[in-house]
Amino acid sequence: MGRPCTRVEININVTQFKVLNSFKQFYFNGEITVKEAKAEIVKEFDPTLDPEKHTLYRTDAFEEPSFAVRRTGISFARNNVSSGDLLVLKSDKDLDPSEKFKLSVHQTASGLSEDSQYLEDIDVPKDMTLAELKD
Repeated sequence: MGRPCTRVEININVTQFKVLNSFKQFYFNGEITVKEAKAEIVKEFDPTLDPEKHTLYRTDAFEEPSFAVRRTGISFARNNVSSGDLLVLKSDKDLDPSEKFKLSVHQTASGLSEDSQYLEDIDVPKDMTLAELKD
C-alpha cells in the first residue's frame, strides 16, 4: 500500500470517524509524541480543524473506535500503538452521550461552598482520568 518504513519510523493508518474514503497513511519518527503527530494528522485531513478537539482511537477487532489514545505527551509505542495499526480520528463532538458526562466547574477562594463561583460546564469523556483532566 505505502512504502516500507525504516526501523526508526512508525507507520500509522488513520481514518476519520464516519467519513467515507478518508483513509490516509502516515510515517512518523518513532519518538514523536502523539500530540505532535495528531496535529499533523488533523492538518492533513482538514487544516481548519482544531487538533485539541479531536481524539485518536485504537480500534477493536471490528475496526470500531474503542480505546482512546489520551496520553498525548508520549510516543505511540508507549500508548500500545504498533506500526501498521489503524487509528480513528474522532471529533469530541461525535462522542455518544453514554461516552461522556457533564462536569460543572466552580472556583472558590476559601475552599468552602459559600464563596463558590460557577465558571462553566464542560463535557468530559467517561474514560478520562483525573490526571488527564488536569492537563
